[in-house]
Amino acid sequence: MRRKISPRVEENAHATLKEVFGTSNAGAEFVLNSWPALYKRTLHGLKGKFDREELMLLIDVMNGTILTPAIAGGHIGANTTDGIDLDGLDKKWDVGGAILKAKLAPLTVFEKACLEWWVQTFWMQEDHGNIEEYVATLI
Repeated sequence: MRRKISPRVEENAHATLKEVFGTSNAGAEFVLNSWPALYKRTLHGLKGKFDREELMLLIDVMNGTILTPAIAGGHIGANTTDGIDLDGLDKKWDVGGAILKAKLAPLTVFEKACLEWWVQTFWMQEDHGNIEEYVATLI
């Protein structure tokens, strides 16, 4: 079943969709319909790259973050660096701060954005009591 939605996009997104796909509407449909598979495949590729404590730190450090499209993929690295350097979250979660930062550094912007969306999905739930099961999906 197809559902009609009417997203508003920034001018640069509109122009790029039109340039790449011929029309902005065709581009928006393609991008929105391909996103779920790309997201799931990317998370599958990230599985096993982080241990439980590192994922818990990422969830912790992103709590309350409002994701901004213009810097998608840029939130998690900056938040993690600040959380480790300024708030000592590496000690709280018994994580090697430098090791976690080194694991995040080579990820593509899209992989980092997918991690941000994965964390956002956790925080969008009404009940956060399933954190162990949630984190286990990426271990």
